[in-house]
Amino acid sequence: MNKTELLKVLTELEISRGAYDLDGKSRPDCLTLKPLRNHVWQVFYTEPWGIRTPSYLFDTEEEACKFMLKSFLEHADYYQDPKVKKYYEEMCSDPKYEEICKKFNLK
Repeated sequence: MNKTELLKVLTELEISRGAYDLDGKSRPDCLTLKPLRNHVWQVFYTEPWGIRTPSYLFDTEEEACKFMLKSFLEHADYYQDPKVKKYYEEMCSDPKYEEICKKFNLK
């Protein structure tokens, strides 16, 4: 599994795009996949107030993508809840959210 395949599955599962980032940009309240040097992949969650939780490192893109998918599958009921989807849609379209992300270089 690679990023493109992961994106397809997350879209099919109707996981809000605001809940994850596959381009390595850390955003508040978001699970992020980030490529590092030497073909190492990092997965981490950023709390709503901008604090990163400890990250997980993987030797391959496939391992990292599978880890992210597993994380979303374990909490699918939460991420598929209409209220949660609305939260992410509103958050990502809020100009203040954009401003904060830019200010702290989170997006």
